[in-house]
Parts: sequence; structure tokens; C-alpha cells
Amino acid sequence: MSEKRCAKIMDHFRRLYCQRTGTVERSGAWWCRAHDPEAVAARDRKREEKYNAERREEDRTTADMGALATRLGCGRVYYESTVRPRGYQRALVIAEGDVLALLARLER
Repeated sequence: MSEKRCAKIMDHFRRLYCQRTGTVERSGAWWCRAHDPEAVAARDRKREEKYNAERREEDRTTADMGALATRLGCGRVYYESTVRPRGYQRALVIAEGDVLALLARLER
């Protein structure tokens, strides 16, 4: 292995190293931009923050949908968040029996 090769071992069984040239030296080892431990940790943190933000938004929306269903007098609430061409679409799915009961209540 040349002195400035990336230190990332791609296959432990055969001891195959990453073929990229090391650009950053950390703790005496050279790392490429993709395998730099600090860059990997930063990417992981960013991905985790995005996931947590999406989960918080979904939990908030589910709670809002549950409150709406309670105000409507519906029994169960099913919340679906799906990816559509224009982004996330939200839908409140109400069981058929609950819809009929709601319609009967509104017709009175």
C-alpha cells in the first residue's frame, strides 16, 4: 500500500484497501474524502437530523389528524404519508362505518 492511499479496508478477508488517494491525514492514517472519519460522522449526523425532523413532523401530523377525527366523532384514524410527484401528500383515512355515521349526523 502506498503511503498516501486511503486507509479504509473494503474487504477484511482479503485486506483490500480503498483505491482512492488519501487527502486528509487523521491519527497517522490517510483518508480519502469519502472515508474520512470526521466527514463520515458529519454525514451520519446530518442524515439522522433529517430523519428525526421528518419523524417529528409525521408525529405532529398524526396527532393533528387524531384530534380532527375525535372532533368529527370518528372511531379509528389511519394516517398515511406518501411521496407523490409534488412532494409529501397527507391523507386521513376513515373507516366506511365511521363515514356513514358522520354523514347521518350531518344530515340531521
